[in-house]
Amino acid sequence: KTIREDSVLTYTVDNQFNIFACGYFQDPVFGTVRSEIYSQFRETSSDEPAFENPVFDSLVLTLGIDSTRSYGAFDENYQIEVRRLSEDISNSQIYYSDQSFATAPDRLGSIDFTPKPTELKAYASVPGLDTIFGPFISIPLDEQLGLDMLNPDWYEDGVFVEMLKGLQIRMTNTTPTKGMLSLNMNSAFTRLRLYYRNFTADNDSTSVVYDFAIAGSTTTRHANMEHDFTGAPIEPYLDAPDQGDELLFLQSMSGPNVAIRIPYL
Repeated sequence: KTIREDSVLTYTVDNQFNIFACGYFQDPVFGTVRSEIYSQFRETSSDEPAFENPVFDSLVLTLGIDSTRSYGAFDENYQIEVRRLSEDISNSQIYYSDQSFATAPDRLGSIDFTPKPTELKAYASVPGLDTIFGPFISIPLDEQLGLDMLNPDWYEDGVFVEMLKGLQIRMTNTTPTKGMLSLNMNSAFTRLRLYYRNFTADNDSTSVVYDFAIAGSTTTRHANMEHDFTGAPIEPYLDAPDQGDELLFLQSMSGPNVAIRIPYL
């Protein structure tokens, strides 16, 4: 028979997943599924950013798209917003797909766009500012957060993830779309990038780019997923053993699973 899946594992210290769905998708058989991402960001090196009379320029979140796992059609507008977490998440805990976290009331940034999962765009890597090419999206974030990140106190041992607990990345379309994006949270294109200038005493300045990224077991990344089967063709088959002889339904993203019993083996 086809059964409802309670939840699936999304993060453990020993098993970090990197690719997560992000969207609000309408499937003609399975109904709708919504998936949103929660993630911490940390310094990308053991060296904290160097500040010398710094002047903020901008703060940008870039997200690498996994084109092979993005599904459906992308010929309409999608809206993504980013919010700051107000609840702690821990890199030593186990998280499942039915868990969510509280966020601040004001959004940090948003983008309204038509996704192009296979389009290769130029991206400057750090250090060295060498140009690499790949699919990604860029979201400018609130100036105040960037100004706060120029505070050297943020970079004392363990302080950064207390000051910036993490980010929520979610699709805000009010009606389901025809496609579901997959984002690679451990991609070279997934960065929280701070741009600023350092000024010397004689007013000479140097442009600085500093990246915060997601890597290894020090950085939690997790997705919350919700399914709605109401009115969909699958609905009569859920938890109905007498229907199992006819059709079985299996879907990823914590979707329905299949139970098979062999009583006389």
